[in-house]
Amino acid sequence: MGDACEFGGLRIETGLDTNGDGSLVGDEINSTHYICNPFLEPPPLL
Repeated sequence: MGDACEFGGLRIETGLDTNGDGSLVGDEINSTHYICNPFLEPPPLL
């Protein structure tokens, strides 16, 4: 994730797959959103 998520997470890219190859690349990507992990380690269980 680099600079977007210090402790890792998910990158979600959205757009139209204009060439129909099943993945978004280059100009097909209209938007990118990140869901970041809040901690390096999971919080303790109570």
